[in-house]
Amino acid sequence: MVLRGLTRITRKGQITVPAEIRAALGLKEGDRIQLSYDEHTHVVTLETPSSVVTRTAGMLKRPGQPPASTADARQSARRAWAQAAVERDERSQRGN
Repeated sequence: MVLRGLTRITRKGQITVPAEIRAALGLKEGDRIQLSYDEHTHVVTLETPSSVVTRTAGMLKRPGQPPASTADARQSARRAWAQAAVERDERSQRGN
């Protein structure tokens, strides 16, 4: 399914994300979004950014649930750190 919406750019360079797209992404007031532009295809992509904190959330013991093993926690943290490094590298290459 492709959702499209028409919006206008204000003189401050701001846009309003159409309600259907906000709902599909689960966005609410105050949320941050990430925009990417591919200069080859001229496509702008809107994404919800993720962080190391988001990707590693839940690794610690929570009431009523078994804790992750140390090895699982370490592996999960390494994956999240690696992904964060890749994202930082991509942003720096784009000049953000």
